[in-house]
Amino acid sequence: MSPILANIYLNELDKRLEAMQTSSNKAAERQYTPEYSYLHGRKTYLARCIKRTTGEKREMYMTQWKAAHAKLLRTPSKSQTDKKICYVRYEDDFLIA
Repeated sequence: MSPILANIYLNELDKRLEAMQTSSNKAAERQYTPEYSYLHGRKTYLARCIKRTTGEKREMYMTQWKAAHAKLLRTPSKSQTDKKICYVRYEDDFLIA
């Protein structure tokens, strides 16, 4: 009796996870996050300023460039839209990854 009841219950789980799987298994959007884009643009702008200036102003731009570079390395670059669901079921056992 137990395997029959488990199959009845797990049939509903199969349907729900199949719907979740089709909605989440889309192609990954490879877009940069707004924070990363801003910092990358800021770093590029500061690099151009460093090339054009000399003296004390150049040192100020270099300090800002180093700070922007350090922050850029800690900022996630891509949006996290590549999550996928994998569901395997055999009789009354199942695995969701």
